[in-house]
Amino acid sequence: MKSIMDTYEARYNEIVKEHENGDREVSYELTGKRSLTLEEDLAGLDAAFKMRLANLKGYITCQQTNKAFENPDSSWYFNRNSSRNEGKTQDRIQFFDTEYRDSAVSIMEHTSFVADTQKLFR
Repeated sequence: MKSIMDTYEARYNEIVKEHENGDREVSYELTGKRSLTLEEDLAGLDAAFKMRLANLKGYITCQQTNKAFENPDSSWYFNRNSSRNEGKTQDRIQFFDTEYRDSAVSIMEHTSFVADTQKLFR
């Protein structure tokens, strides 16, 4: 999480510096040369950041899945929906800690918003 936030901050600072004299000229293979505003640049950074947060959610879920199956008696997971278990509370157990995952992502979203807001008023 720290490396994502450090990268976001570093790229944010680079973008702002590149726009000190106005729009910057970019060249993309797909669209060719064009002028890019600060707002467009920062919107692209935010889109990339949101993609990284989605990747983080997936990573946390994978880690929790690995933890759930490290126990040699994890066959309960595959048998939880069998007719033998119908109606038992085991069917309704939440298998992953989504609160932890959502909290981690929320903290990062809040941190990036606060950092952006503080930089605007410097």
